[in-house]
Amino acid sequence: MSMLKLPAVRACVAALACLSLPALAAEPSSTVLIHGGYVMTMDPQLGDLDGGDVLVQDGRIVAVGRNLAAQAGSAAQRIDARGKVVLPGFVDTHSHLYVTTMRGQFRNAQGKFFPVSSRLAAAMTADDVGIAMQLGALELLSGGITTTADFFDNVLTPAHGTAGWQALQAAGIRAILYYGGPDKTTRRQIDLEQLRALAALTKAQAVAIRPRCWCIRPAPATWTRCWSMAASSSTTAN
Repeated sequence: MSMLKLPAVRACVAALACLSLPALAAEPSSTVLIHGGYVMTMDPQLGDLDGGDVLVQDGRIVAVGRNLAAQAGSAAQRIDARGKVVLPGFVDTHSHLYVTTMRGQFRNAQGKFFPVSSRLAAAMTADDVGIAMQLGALELLSGGITTTADFFDNVLTPAHGTAGWQALQAAGIRAILYYGGPDKTTRRQIDLEQLRALAALTKAQAVAIRPRCWCIRPAPATWTRCWSMAASSSTTAN
């Protein structure tokens, strides 16, 4: 079976994005009251609240308890959580969101992930990366995952790096973006200048950036070079 070409993937993704954008474009209310749910507070003093409320203002939780309608005010958006569980978002500690649009392709080459994903990744434009990472982040949010650590090892150019960071920002997810190189090897060092620039932009953002530093079972002769690359990358990001 032949591999699906990237232009076809782009067309499908663009169509899906167009279908979903109108619902995402509406401006949210600055005050949201989630009321009547079984609230798992993760606070040993409050405990779990059956029929509890969570009050959110300007994107931050300001109160957790019961009967918070008066505090919320009449203009608040209300979400009826009766019969549902309200709990903090899950944390995903390892993702590669740029592969989101490659799904369905790993049936090829006897299901070998790395040869297929590496071939497709090398052909991705910056726009391809941005679309894949934003859709992947939105999918995480829809499944209750509000924080992710994304290992971004397809930074082919500075434009790809910027597109990945902007995609996570646009999705609204909290994330650490582990900025890597153009592939999963250590043959080329990551772009330290762009890492420095993006790190400066993320100081007060929900998406933090860190260097993607790793070596998979390096030969002893390469250990010194590998650790040198990791040290210089970490110093740049900090």
